[in-house]
Amino acid sequence: MARTVGIDFGTKRIGVADTDTLGISVQGKGTYTPEVFFKVFDKYFSEEEIDKVVIGRPSKPSKAFEKELEKFISRLKEVNKDVKVVFHDEDYSSKDAVQALIDMGYSKKARQQKTAIDQASAVLILQDFLGFAK
Repeated sequence: MARTVGIDFGTKRIGVADTDTLGISVQGKGTYTPEVFFKVFDKYFSEEEIDKVVIGRPSKPSKAFEKELEKFISRLKEVNKDVKVVFHDEDYSSKDAVQALIDMGYSKKARQQKTAIDQASAVLILQDFLGFAK
């Protein structure tokens, strides 16, 4: 079976999560700058069977965000032209991610790291999209 990838897209950082090949679990894959993201994931997207990329999108995105998101999706399609890209509401993903980190016992210092929040947001976006219980 194919994996589904979840992305918490941002112009400064991109949080990434994916499912296992059976679609049973979701795990974080890290947080990357846009410049580093494709250096890390070009091989992943071309070698793994990915059926869908779920990108978190705010309900009222700025024009600048939309422009950067369009460039990002175009680049994804260059790597894997068959991948289906869908959007999922991310309006409260960062707030929910912080709460999830608290619930998991992360220290206050660890919870304040934006990279941890972005990766946890990607996990929550993907879990919510797949209908997993919160």
